[in-house]
Amino acid sequence: MYYNNTVCYIVDLFTPDSSVFVIATIQLDNIIMNEKHIQQILVIEKQARAVYEAAIKEAEMLPLQAEKDAQKLIEHARLDAENEARQMIEKAKAQDEVTSILAEAEKQVQRHDVIAARNIDRTVSYLINRVVGRE
Repeated sequence: MYYNNTVCYIVDLFTPDSSVFVIATIQLDNIIMNEKHIQQILVIEKQARAVYEAAIKEAEMLPLQAEKDAQKLIEHARLDAENEARQMIEKAKAQDEVTSILAEAEKQVQRHDVIAARNIDRTVSYLINRVVGRE
């Protein structure tokens, strides 16, 4: 395509997946392309291909990186869940111990109440006898 003493070229870097078009413009002095202009086109094509290949390589790495990131998140979540479960178990064990201690203390109180109830009658009789003077 020719416009205002400039020739525009569309360079097609066709691949099976897609096409990349690069527009190259070259100023003409007398509508005669010389070696310098051809070299410019080749340099532009080479740069375009390098950009395209870098983009393809990066696109290929994205799923792998996403999977690695997902694995890290899963591992982090698993560790957090394990820590939380461990803390809950420890708390439950502590509560079980408190419940066990309270139950044992309640049994001891009941035993002391039974002993005290048995001895109260004898104690009252002893005190009455002392006060009355029988003993």
